[in-house]
Amino acid sequence: MKNVILFALLIGILTGMSSCIEEDPCMDVYCENGGTCDEGRCDCPEGFTGAYCETELLPKYFRAERVVVSSYPYYRPGGGNWDPDGPADLVARIYSNDNPLTSTETVEDAFLNASLEFQHKVRLYVHDELKLQLYDRDSETHGESMGYYTFYLRDWAQNKPPYVELYNPNTVHKIRMRLYGKWEY
Repeated sequence: MKNVILFALLIGILTGMSSCIEEDPCMDVYCENGGTCDEGRCDCPEGFTGAYCETELLPKYFRAERVVVSSYPYYRPGGGNWDPDGPADLVARIYSNDNPLTSTETVEDAFLNASLEFQHKVRLYVHDELKLQLYDRDSETHGESMGYYTFYLRDWAQNKPPYVELYNPNTVHKIRMRLYGKWEY
């Protein structure tokens, strides 16, 4: 009889203890792509969504920071130097759907691999038609177009590179530019 009472008491204690132990809600939850579990739900890092962070998002924007010009025409299309006193004074301007958004600071007497910083870091929507135009700045109010590229960032959004390479060897101007920035969601 003592054994039965002891056994019943032991069962009661164990049952009471097991009901006090909370089960971890994240025990069976596996969050993918660097997600972390919180209270049984996945908190996804930037660029991922879904119940388990399994779906990669495409960025909506590219925040343009600077342009690096690695080649540009040394002479005007009709011949002659851009500037009488040395290399061109480069400035780049970016347009979205033909509307000017921002320009870079001018780099005077620019040589190859000139880095042109944008005056304002601008968000470029990946589905807008964009134009990046390079100018030789002659004065505060006047500049000559050296050439431009028209493009859509959606063509690069899947791979999210740290820069967008703009170059076409079949163009007259032979400008090669890299647009640096950050992808945003």
